[in-house]
Amino acid sequence: MNPETKDRNLKIIENMTIMDDIFMSVFFEERPECAEDILSAVLPFKIKVESVHTHYHYTSANGHEVIFDIHAKEENDGKKLDIELQKRSDGASPRRARYYSSTLDTMSLQRGQEYDELEDTYVIFITEHDIFKEKKPIYRVERHINSKKRFNDGSHIIYLNTAYSGKCTKAIKNLIHDLRCSDPNEIINKNLAKRFNEIKSGSAEKEIENMCDLLDKVIKKEGDDKFAEGRAEGIAEGRAEGRAEGRAENSREIAQKLILSGLLTDEVIAESCNLTIDEVRELKLSA
Repeated sequence: MNPETKDRNLKIIENMTIMDDIFMSVFFEERPECAEDILSAVLPFKIKVESVHTHYHYTSANGHEVIFDIHAKEENDGKKLDIELQKRSDGASPRRARYYSSTLDTMSLQRGQEYDELEDTYVIFITEHDIFKEKKPIYRVERHINSKKRFNDGSHIIYLNTAYSGKCTKAIKNLIHDLRCSDPNEIINKNLAKRFNEIKSGSAEKEIENMCDLLDKVIKKEGDDKFAEGRAEGIAEGRAEGRAEGRAENSREIAQKLILSGLLTDEVIAESCNLTIDEVRELKLSA
């Protein structure tokens, strides 16, 4: 990687937050204490994370691949947890949450196990915008019987709205701040601040290198997409020009035939063929 590219990438990384996918992908890898602090703030109980992996790939029996942003396993009860950081609202749709929840179930239940042995699963979407527009910091999704009694199927879906700035618990308020903060010196949570400093200070060389590589791929892909888009626009424009030229040429040919027929006035030919009187008269001279 040449120095100019590296400097460009480092400047981009300098302004990243945990909400940025590239930064997140190295931030949490094998850092259970960081995932644990986030989960403990969002969940209604304390949790001890056994393991955590970012961009965890799982392919279902029908070949559909799911990529979990942060896949974690609880140490004591074996709960499966998925944290999804979403900047785009369509990335946190209810049906996606449903599918991710069912995928965690599929991953949890082993051959020969009974359904009652299914561990609780938690799909947590951390969103940049308030996708439900109800001005709440947390949205908890649970199944109920006739909207009253809990169904208690062990499936839980939670949305954390990081756009929220009103009154809430100190834990949630601090977490929202830390998730949107790019300055390691302003991070409130100690574990998150420590990890932030490791990466932003440049001491975590492997992580920096990984992020720079990921940035290169993203920038190259965007560049290729823009090139393809521009090429497509160019082709479309060329086709449009070709069609326009074709139509103009066709109009002139029809006008010449009409002129030779001697049946129509110049004005009618001009109007019919979308030409000017002068253009018709020029064609008349060359006919």
